[in-house]
Amino acid sequence: MNMNLQVILQKEKLENLLPLFTNQNITDSCLPDLTDECLVDLGIKKMGDRQRLLSEFRHVSEQLAPGGSFMLTIVGGICPHDSLLAGQTVSTFLIAKYPVMLAEWERIKVWGGACQSGGVCYEFKSGEAEGCQAPVVRVSWYDALKFCNAKSEELGLTPCYSMGGKIYRSDALNGDRLDEVNWDIKANGYRLPMEAEWEWAARSGVCKMEETFSNRQILNAAMGLENGIPNHNGRNHDNNWVDQLESYELPNNLWEWCWDLAEENFISHRRIRGGCWNYGMNGGLDKLRVSRGPDSLNDVVGFRIARNCEQ
Repeated sequence: MNMNLQVILQKEKLENLLPLFTNQNITDSCLPDLTDECLVDLGIKKMGDRQRLLSEFRHVSEQLAPGGSFMLTIVGGICPHDSLLAGQTVSTFLIAKYPVMLAEWERIKVWGGACQSGGVCYEFKSGEAEGCQAPVVRVSWYDALKFCNAKSEELGLTPCYSMGGKIYRSDALNGDRLDEVNWDIKANGYRLPMEAEWEWAARSGVCKMEETFSNRQILNAAMGLENGIPNHNGRNHDNNWVDQLESYELPNNLWEWCWDLAEENFISHRRIRGGCWNYGMNGGLDKLRVSRGPDSLNDVVGFRIARNCEQ
């Protein structure tokens, strides 16, 4: 499924060129390697069109790299009996291979703050990290929604979240007014995953739970921890070594916001899944499940983005 190619062609209003790519079996993974000569051979005659596409294809290479927003396709199913969400049906969807990193967060923040959308600017009030290729944390649920909308608008997609009939771009909310944020479930833009989607992806072959749990002590050692507790005699944090352990996997990297309201007796708390690098791994997926107020900020809470699969 060439989701990146489709999005790029839609953004550049060149959807009519899609058959030229599909007839030659050109996939998303090939896009960064295409040259101007390749596009000429495909039959794209206008130099301006080729230059615009090549610029977008270079951006795909950034998405494919660690820290990018490359989307994985997760085939749907039904949550099994051993899940707290047993029986819930999950449709096929896309989820980012990595959490949102600071570099992408800052890029979207700058774009949205420039009043690109009819004179209405995006307002972000949270979000920080220890480096450009570190996951953004201390980000509120509200700002995660605004990020999804801004990224959608930047790429010419339909934003998922609205308030009062308008695209949700700025805060006029308190923690007890969550009913004013609406999600258009048919929109093709970026969004937060539903909790069932997050868990289904964690249980899928993409994110191998057994491998993740068995590698827990190795991961702790890489992070300078012992059973989730800082070990000052251990080795220092080594990002490259952690990357080799597929730290993009949903469990144990950091807690991640989901769309869902929590079932507990809280008016506005939203579900958070995933555990984090300094969290003990006693038990299964049901232990990697908490909730917080949508305006709360935490050093180990970030998010990753999802999308509907286009029919």
